[in-house]
Amino acid sequence: QLLPNSNVLALSGNVIVQSLSSENDIETILTDYLEINPNTYTVATNRNVLAEYENYTLEAKGFTGLLKENKFNFHSNINASIHP
Repeated sequence: QLLPNSNVLALSGNVIVQSLSSENDIETILTDYLEINPNTYTVATNRNVLAEYENYTLEAKGFTGLLKENKFNFHSNINASIHP
């Protein structure tokens, strides 16, 4: 378990998270494992993740997100691709 608290939801397989708000920079997050804590509005994975933004994509190994603050931290092996 990556996130503290017993109320963590663990999703595995082809996990796709899409933003429903126009205030968020990230439009879609793709990974094969994601933990969600609905009490603290946090998400985390230690697996490969692909984050799709409007004009670029970001690939990394590991990811944590504070959804209420719209803050995201990519852990390692970070690669970005810009789409003009």
